[in-house]
Amino acid sequence: MAFLENIKQKNQFPIIFIGSGITKRYFKNAPDWQTLLLSIWKEVDTQDNFYKENYKLRKDYGDDTFKINVELAEVLSNKYNDAFYDQKVKLDNLSLKDAFDKHIDPFKQRIANVFSSLEPKDGLEDEKEAFSKMLVKARMVITTNYDSFIEDSYQRVNASVQVHIGNRGLFEKTEDYGELYKIHGSISDVNSIVITEDDYVNNETKSALIDAKILSNLTESPIIFLGYSLTDENVQRLLNSFVENAPFDIKQAASRIGVVEFSKGEEEIRETIEGMADNQIHYTSLKTDNFLKIYSSLASIDQSITPAEIRKYEASFRRIIEIKGQQKTLKTVLADYEDISKLSDKEIKNKKIVVAFGDEKIIYKIPNYLEYLINYFTDSNDLPTPMAIKFIAQYPIASPLPIKKYIKQIKDEIDKNEISEGEKEKLTKRLKKYGNLVYDSYIDSLQHPAPGKKSTIHVSVQTENEFNDISNPFEILYADVKPGPKINYLTQNLKKFDRKLVDDLISKLLTRDEGQISPSYYRKLFMAYSLLDNQKSLNITKK
Repeated sequence: MAFLENIKQKNQFPIIFIGSGITKRYFKNAPDWQTLLLSIWKEVDTQDNFYKENYKLRKDYGDDTFKINVELAEVLSNKYNDAFYDQKVKLDNLSLKDAFDKHIDPFKQRIANVFSSLEPKDGLEDEKEAFSKMLVKARMVITTNYDSFIEDSYQRVNASVQVHIGNRGLFEKTEDYGELYKIHGSISDVNSIVITEDDYVNNETKSALIDAKILSNLTESPIIFLGYSLTDENVQRLLNSFVENAPFDIKQAASRIGVVEFSKGEEEIRETIEGMADNQIHYTSLKTDNFLKIYSSLASIDQSITPAEIRKYEASFRRIIEIKGQQKTLKTVLADYEDISKLSDKEIKNKKIVVAFGDEKIIYKIPNYLEYLINYFTDSNDLPTPMAIKFIAQYPIASPLPIKKYIKQIKDEIDKNEISEGEKEKLTKRLKKYGNLVYDSYIDSLQHPAPGKKSTIHVSVQTENEFNDISNPFEILYADVKPGPKINYLTQNLKKFDRKLVDDLISKLLTRDEGQISPSYYRKLFMAYSLLDNQKSLNITKK
């Protein structure tokens, strides 16, 4: 049976290793190791000296490019940092004072800047979408990449992932589900970047912990390598550990380890069982240029719950058992709509909470309007997408409701035919009513409705004149004017005000009780705000 088909048939969440080849596939200017070092070297020394240093190292290490590169990075690190403090090179986002006071490594900041400014390639949107959906089905993702492409890919499909940078995650309490390990550091924490000889020496002592964590999960999860060369030391180290410890024969080992190898122009997936290290290590090689097919195949794994949801619920169950169990009160709790992960230990002790398994028709808790808005305008991901769509389906069609971020999921839900005909009809009408609305067209539809209907956002000339010279929306919010006219004025003029002030205004309104923001003029305001360009995540302090 083919490797991918075997994984799908067994319905197993895989452990996915992602290397630099993935970054190079999707970004125009993603450098390899030597190119990265040379580009920075030329900022502090000559290109000739770069190759002179390479030559010296080759005499010591032969064709061992890994050892040459880490030694070269060590030399360059010293050169660059000295040049930085001598002010021969400058970094726009790092001052001498901050570098010194906060112990930020200038050389690593320079590397982070390179990977923060990668330019995406065109024409790969379908493949990147499939990549995101595949990640959601990974038991855990382990990468040696510094860039944020993996994290961004989770966000693309509104999925959450717990990120561990460097070796810190190895010592943290984890669920081993829905987690991303950036074992060579991240651009979000520049000092965590592993690139020099000293970095690798310090990291080497922790490698056994990484291997042990992965190997402990291998009995349940296969491993897939993406964007790695078989000569990569991370691949070889892990495969050696696997052979030494796993009680599998050659066939079983090959069915659990897949290495995707880039083969330019190859549309099919050519699978072969191959061996290395004198045939002591066996794996399945998948040679292809059709990564879309690889991603789509893995994304089709369906356990009715994602690894991220398993992680969330396992963590919540553990906290409840640890805290409530000590009080011997687990049998006395009742249901409540709360994000348990955000409750303090004291709040868990004092609240009545139930953890239940059962039919969703019985235990499903639909959010109210305020809860929906807070989740819509933040990145909290507290509200599962199916629950959000169910709320949208039950919400009155005539009342405005932000749905832009859920349009694709709504269409998918309609196409799946797993919802009732009534819900499907309401969602279809909602999509038709929403159409291709943008802020300007929405305001125009309110001011100039269909023939025979009155404007629903009327603002008197007197109110217009009173507010026209005000540049701070909070002055209007707190003006001694009836709520309807002043909120209508804000709705019509959101673009007039500084965007940060508008964001702060909406954040403030969403800390009110639901009854205070239930009038139709507030609903139009939130709808209009959701249609502004470059929608940002708000910072809302919930009561």
